Amino acid sequence: PPFLPWLSKPPRLNTHRCCAQHQGEENSDDGLDYTCLHNSMIRNWRLHFGIPELPFVFVQLQPCGIPPSMRYAQAQSLQLPAVGMATCIDLGDPDPTNRNGLCHSRYKTECGRRLALEVNRLLPSAGEDVAPVPVSRGPVVTKVSMTPDRSSRSKYSILLALENAQGIHWAGTKQCTICCGTVAYPMQVQVSSGAWKVVSAKDVRFGNGSMVVSGRWAPGWGPFAPLALRYNWEDFPQCSLFNAAGLPAPPFNLTVPPLKPGAK
Repeated sequence: PPFLPWLSKPPRLNTHRCCAQHQGEENSDDGLDYTCLHNSMIRNWRLHFGIPELPFVFVQLQPCGIPPSMRYAQAQSLQLPAVGMATCIDLGDPDPTNRNGLCHSRYKTECGRRLALEVNRLLPSAGEDVAPVPVSRGPVVTKVSMTPDRSSRSKYSILLALENAQGIHWAGTKQCTICCGTVAYPMQVQVSSGAWKVVSAKDVRFGNGSMVVSGRWAPGWGPFAPLALRYNWEDFPQCSLFNAAGLPAPPFNLTVPPLKPGAK
């Protein structure tokens, strides 16, 4: 982790084409500072190696008592150039038969495969015998807006534009118990009263590169407007979004802009 000086210093290598990192969990309760620490570490390694855009890929941590703010902090590094992230929030392993312990999932082979996909995206020539893949990460939200929706009880819904969303669908995570059942609530909407209202998987419709979250938060939830939408904002989610490549969407917590005047 970046807060340990001997780990924040880059290794001395004769050749270096890409860096891959699996962050430890010791400072996972410090998401606010981690945003700065992780970005600084990436910049420092690139400066040390003399490669301004040295490809850098990392694992967005698997479930292990990790607060949502930590995964959010990790994802902020995607704003830097040539950075990739392997989301593994669906690979938790709390089963008592896991002798490795809660923080050492038995699904790390899949975690490594997802890292390799991101390496191949950023560094296509890393392996000449590896066929290029069209998708190396799960669905990603690129835009959020309010939209009129006559099928919604409130007549309005939240529209999300997506990338990497071909074949998007709900599926249970590893070791899920209720998975995507009726009482699984992978999303929540914050309304103007300040409360968070649950959203079940059935309240979400998928389109071509888009996703609509039903506006049932009003009038059923009172005269409140939506302020924010979050997904998998927990450590061990039961139900996640996946694309056709089997890659999960990373957790998000998004501000919902107000409906534009005149929208019908």
